[in-house]
Amino acid sequence: MQRVALCRMLAGEPEAILLDEPFAALDSHLRWQLEGEVKQTLGEFSGVALLVSHDRGEVYRMSQRVCVLNDGASEPVLGTAELFDHPLTLQAALITGCKNCVPAEILSQGVIHVPDWNARLACSQAADGAITHTGIRAHYILPCAAEVENALYCRVVEAADDVFSRVLTLLPAGGTGTIRVELSRAAGERFIPGSEGWFCLPKEHIMLLRETHER
Repeated sequence: MQRVALCRMLAGEPEAILLDEPFAALDSHLRWQLEGEVKQTLGEFSGVALLVSHDRGEVYRMSQRVCVLNDGASEPVLGTAELFDHPLTLQAALITGCKNCVPAEILSQGVIHVPDWNARLACSQAADGAITHTGIRAHYILPCAAEVENALYCRVVEAADDVFSRVLTLLPAGGTGTIRVELSRAAGERFIPGSEGWFCLPKEHIMLLRETHER
């Protein structure tokens, strides 16, 4: 049905088309196949195509530019890679899949305090007074030695195997908020609930976020 609907739309030579959750209710194999066909077809379309989706992978693969809707208002349109690598707001980080977003305070340029994690962290991103939160994607956090920069001593409170990874929920020493970590099965198999160790939050992957975008 999706193929037929798209062909009908393009037959009228429109200037723009809207694809609203076009791959919803499809199994993963058919979704992937149809997504490739639609992407190829849109590559030959000279007009504007607007894709509405809650699937971050779908957005990343099919879009050149992305706009996040935050509390009924549009945030700035960014290149897809730029949005995923450097989201500007808390909502943008969450909608692009960041599992670790918590309040943060700027201590000085390049240093933040994260009360929920009882942590003082170095960061590469330039900070300003509008920053209210920090975030780091789960797959960037890795086991490390104690002397590594931004190393936190944590206890594993939960461990679960995903399809291709091991997902850990960590509680930093003295902290009240947990951190989600996604490791390969091989790297994560030694971590079980109750085990402890040092984990690094690389400063180049720490995101500084605003509550909302300034308009």
